[in-house]
Amino acid sequence: MTILKSLLAMLLPLLVFLPMEDLSAQGKILLADARPRPPEIVADDRTGLITGPIVVILNEAAASLGYQVQWRIAPFPRTLEDMKNGITDLVPGVFKSDERAMFMEFLGPIGVESHPVLFLTRAGQEQQIKAYDDLKKMKIGVKRGTLYFPQFDLDKTMHRVGAHDDHNMVKMLIAGRFDVMIVNDKEAALAALTPAENARVAWSEYQASRSLARYYGMSKFSRHKLLAPALSNSLRDMVKRGRVAEIYRDFGLSFKNYQ
Repeated sequence: MTILKSLLAMLLPLLVFLPMEDLSAQGKILLADARPRPPEIVADDRTGLITGPIVVILNEAAASLGYQVQWRIAPFPRTLEDMKNGITDLVPGVFKSDERAMFMEFLGPIGVESHPVLFLTRAGQEQQIKAYDDLKKMKIGVKRGTLYFPQFDLDKTMHRVGAHDDHNMVKMLIAGRFDVMIVNDKEAALAALTPAENARVAWSEYQASRSLARYYGMSKFSRHKLLAPALSNSLRDMVKRGRVAEIYRDFGLSFKNYQ
């Protein structure tokens, strides 16, 4: 009996301690949303698998602080709403804006992105856009919640037609729902086109340009919001050490658009 009591005395603290450890581990899960942005973010709706350098960078930064990232595929407008409610903790690849700053902390940045903003039209209409002011005569397809370049983003005279993603946008363009589709990411737009659709569209000669710092966004209403400064420092340290560029190379990609 004495031996049994001794064993119980030893086991009881363990029985209490193990569930507490499990709860502690569950508390170190960060919920992040991603939408397909190949080749940097590749998301498979069928399997739910999300890969790419942008994903790996955040996973490593979180792991350095003892956290794990749980990823979900979601359209960007839904992500923004869920961040306002603290449902989603993090979102990769965002640019600063006053509107987003009301509910989002900006972590990083991992670099400054500089490349052209393109305009896709139906085949045969590409010559209609030779300058910025030509856009004022058109209906312009945009992705909801996306920033393009300052002149356009602040221009209230433009006739915008919103869409959730590139796949919807190209179909709306071909169907005549708008005249031109504004494109930040040419690779993502091309991936959304079928061979038959590709023959029905064309790129305008006119291009705009942007140069914006690129961040990870963290909800100000996240239960992990106090982690934001440490996570931001971890991301900047990865840039300084060359780890971000190395991760891009691991995926066969160049980090040349960042400085």
